[in-house]
Amino acid sequence: MKRVNKVGPELVRRLWVVWPLPPADLENLPQEPMLIDVRKSADFAKGHRPGSINIPSNSLAQWAGFFVADGQPVYLLADADSLDESLRSLRSIGIDNVQGYFDIKSPDVSKTFVEKYPSATPKNLVDRIADRSVRLLDVRAATEFAEGHIEGAEHRFLGKLQRELGQIDRSKPVVVQCLAGGRSAIAASILQKAGFDVINMNGGYEMWQMSGLPSQLGTPAEVASS
Repeated sequence: MKRVNKVGPELVRRLWVVWPLPPADLENLPQEPMLIDVRKSADFAKGHRPGSINIPSNSLAQWAGFFVADGQPVYLLADADSLDESLRSLRSIGIDNVQGYFDIKSPDVSKTFVEKYPSATPKNLVDRIADRSVRLLDVRAATEFAEGHIEGAEHRFLGKLQRELGQIDRSKPVVVQCLAGGRSAIAASILQKAGFDVINMNGGYEMWQMSGLPSQLGTPAEVASS
């Protein structure tokens, strides 16, 4: 957005048309593209293209700008029904470099959805979190974390997660959690793309509290120094 604010946005009439691409092109994408699957996170979790990240179409305007580098080529896993909304969202935050999309309704595309990640409820995870056999990442904002979080959680704001991957321990499975499960699903896709063994916490911190499980207060800095 710094560039867009300085020089102004590109006119829509000057942007190229985003066409569906042949499924075979999935195997020949240029180096370092961003492949974004815009389906609902529950569908992505059940099966997706390795190397893709999941940002549901209705969340693109809020989150895609954190993960797409300026000028980076972007490809979408979408369908004709979701494409226009997705493009409007991306262009509204200055992401104009969408090179094309792969139709998720095509059998030749969907057959590449061979990767998945598990989800689990707080009650299923509480013992593993308590005995530190998993690493718990809380990807909410720092203010949310300070108002209450799960003991032992490591705070990693979703918007900075991609830049901080090298700081996260890979020696254990990573449980990722937010307030209700939406942001953590995006985080799970980013972590899995980077090679982490990841589990998404269903229902997030809200379900943790509703299950009567304990929490604590404190800012990320205070927790890190304790």
